[in-house]
Amino acid sequence: MRLNQVTVTMPDLDAGWNFYCILGLRPVVDARPRYARFVCPDGDSTLSLHQGVSGGGGGGGGTMVYFECENLD
Repeated sequence: MRLNQVTVTMPDLDAGWNFYCILGLRPVVDARPRYARFVCPDGDSTLSLHQGVSGGGGGGGGTMVYFECENLD
């Protein structure tokens, strides 16, 4: 199993874009203001930013983690 992607919901993707670029993540998709995706500097895991209101409440906010597994048996 490997970590494929983490998606974080945030209201301001421009601020997130600047923050994660400073941390050294490399942008691979720029569809702001709704979506952005970065690849981590080590390995091939990615971090996505999705525009929305973070924190519960049923509004589709929060963080999602995606794993890959070749053999589920």
